[in-house]
Amino acid sequence: MKWSEDLSGYYSIKSNRIAVLEREAAPPSPPPAEQTILTSAPDASRNTARAKDIVRVSALTRTTLTHEACHQIGFNSGVHSRTAHGPQWLVEGLALYLESDAARTRSEQQNSVTDCINHERLHWFHEQYLPRYQPGDLAGIIASDDHFSRQSLDAYSLAWAFTCFLCSSDQKELRQNFAKYVRLTARQPGPGAGTAEQRLELFRSLVGDPVLLETQFLRFIQAPELSAPTPH
Repeated sequence: MKWSEDLSGYYSIKSNRIAVLEREAAPPSPPPAEQTILTSAPDASRNTARAKDIVRVSALTRTTLTHEACHQIGFNSGVHSRTAHGPQWLVEGLALYLESDAARTRSEQQNSVTDCINHERLHWFHEQYLPRYQPGDLAGIIASDDHFSRQSLDAYSLAWAFTCFLCSSDQKELRQNFAKYVRLTARQPGPGAGTAEQRLELFRSLVGDPVLLETQFLRFIQAPELSAPTPH
């Protein structure tokens, strides 16, 4: 994991552990009465006290914990492969998508696009990235992870937005094909996610042509319910 000034946390595949950097001032220590509860109360009371203590962490830390836990669960459950380096847009896109409580709990019948909104990524996409967006950017992020090292915030925002589009599509077949793609990327031999052309061909064969999907995707992300984002 490379250090950067805006690093707030990461998940280590090798150690299977999450590290989080709390940048805001730490909350004051709990009063003695609460400390007693934390150390000597029965399990139910102790769990309640711990839950209250968790609320004290900053919103950024809670979001980071959720994001990195999604990575951890994804690798532990086989959604992603530990030996094959899956497409970064997929790994990050799913974690960003699942940062939303509603996205993690909704059912197949509850397919509202507003459930998957990541306000920070949506705001960046509209205010910073969309004016610079170039035709072919979608195919580019599918074919290569380079976008994440060149323009990381653009790449993360595009990864979230495209994942939200695929998971929230009113086309059931598209959602099912995306699920097949996720499963197959986890079974690919590693290391490596293949050449650019191999990555594109795999996506085309299972999900669809990125050129055609790009038109639908851009229409989706500029829909009224997503077109006036405000950062939270």
